[in-house]
Amino acid sequence: TAFSPVDLFSSLDTSGLKLGRTGSDALRVLVPLSDFSGIDAVAGIAGAPELGIAGLRHYGNALGVDYGLSAFRDGSRGGDGELVLGLDLKGDLELGISAEALARLPFDGLRLDGAQAVYSLMFGLDYSIGGRWFFDLEGLWNIRAGNAEAAGAFSQRAHGFASLSWKPDELNALDLRGFYASDGSTQVMMSAARDIAAGASLAAYAQYASLSSGESIAIGARLSVAY
Repeated sequence: TAFSPVDLFSSLDTSGLKLGRTGSDALRVLVPLSDFSGIDAVAGIAGAPELGIAGLRHYGNALGVDYGLSAFRDGSRGGDGELVLGLDLKGDLELGISAEALARLPFDGLRLDGAQAVYSLMFGLDYSIGGRWFFDLEGLWNIRAGNAEAAGAFSQRAHGFASLSWKPDELNALDLRGFYASDGSTQVMMSAARDIAAGASLAAYAQYASLSSGESIAIGARLSVAY
């Protein structure tokens, strides 16, 4: 998925030919409860403790749907920190379906300030045809109770993402993806890649972006080699 409001420890990098996530240093303790369920205790280990993120996530499977319930204290935005409550679901009903809901409630001392809460909702669909065509469609909505902004790079009222990939064989791939935000920001990337040797690929790309800073077009090629 491109949008994941419940993922507090990584951010999406949209600048590359492939979408990727940049992580952060964290300490994780996993307590399994069964083959398909458990509890994750996670805490960031970089920077001052009061500015870090720490909490618990319970994960499991019910009726064939993977789910997660999380509760974290997030101090990364300063102040007295925020209580972050999340729910994530992922299942396969012919279409791949993913959904997330998040509530950010700022602390005012020891009290929660619901008047400045921010709620985020994400819904996504993905589908593949014959292992060659891949489709992904996602939406993200941020609902503000007060003046507080949504966290992360996707902080506008609404965001959309769509991608289409065609892989005719094991050597070639054609990808098209686009982001759109309710403030009018748009980013579209098209790329064609071919594996030219073991661990080496050559890609050509074209990108258009219309952001608050202005419009831009980039065209280029990239050789990637993995050792």
